[in-house]
Amino acid sequence: MRVAYFPKNEQEAKLFAQEFLAQGVHYQVFRPPDVWLHCNNHITTGAGPQLSLQDLDSTTDTNIPFDGFDLVFQRSVTSWNQTYGRHIVDFFFDVLYLTHKTMPVVNPPLPTIAARKKHVAAAILARHGIRVPQYFASPNPIRNMRITRITPPPTIVKTLEGAAGIGVLLAPDPQVLGDIISLFYKNQHVPILQTYIPVPHDLRVFVLGDRVIGAIRRQGTIYKHNVALGAAATYVPPAKLPPELTELALAASHHLQLHIAGVDLLTPATGPLILEVNPSPGFQALARASQTNIQHQIVTYLVDLTRS
Repeated sequence: MRVAYFPKNEQEAKLFAQEFLAQGVHYQVFRPPDVWLHCNNHITTGAGPQLSLQDLDSTTDTNIPFDGFDLVFQRSVTSWNQTYGRHIVDFFFDVLYLTHKTMPVVNPPLPTIAARKKHVAAAILARHGIRVPQYFASPNPIRNMRITRITPPPTIVKTLEGAAGIGVLLAPDPQVLGDIISLFYKNQHVPILQTYIPVPHDLRVFVLGDRVIGAIRRQGTIYKHNVALGAAATYVPPAKLPPELTELALAASHHLQLHIAGVDLLTPATGPLILEVNPSPGFQALARASQTNIQHQIVTYLVDLTRS
């Protein structure tokens, strides 16, 4: 088996490299700027190593078509937009979209993009009857202020995309909310205005294919419960997870067409809600809390996927 692997960061690349080797999987590591597209009478997509001026006159072909691999495994994150630039990341997803027509890409490009856009993911889930927190989004600040009079603060204000709690703010009163909305408008960003649901913790459920491989209960000292911001993580084994939460997490991942997902749930007294679905969830907090090798399970899943 051969895998074209796009890691989210260097630390994760090392973990997966060890597991690929342990399971006898041949892999090659690439970055978003490494992809290319050749379109003539047919379409060929692929990647290749970084080139320098010394390679300009080389007769060696360094372009590697994706059809030479069995699977493309991409772990894209929103921070790539700052690292590589939005246009390069957009092109990366264009190439993966064309690749996905003929071979497996995990996670698929369009579902990844949809899940990463919080307003789109929530709308898709709501359309399938899955409960999400009430929210409103518009680029017009007057429209945003009008809606907040119908559902007054406290209000959570989010950027359209983001991870690790970055870009998530709590407006406790109308004055602060108005300032935040004005700041979004001034910087040409669209806010998501979401009803604040006070809960002592949230739940990150890890979905792999058609099963839940574990969950962590995250408890922060503020309104955010992100482990990256210092929240405590308690492992919840799959067998200890209430069946309705397991079914809810699997349904959310299924409707968003993801192979791998980190599903964030809130469990207020009124019933569970899907907060967000991360298509490239970090798993180190789960690995530490559960004392299990998560990357082993993921690579095993990828191997089984190519055999099915």
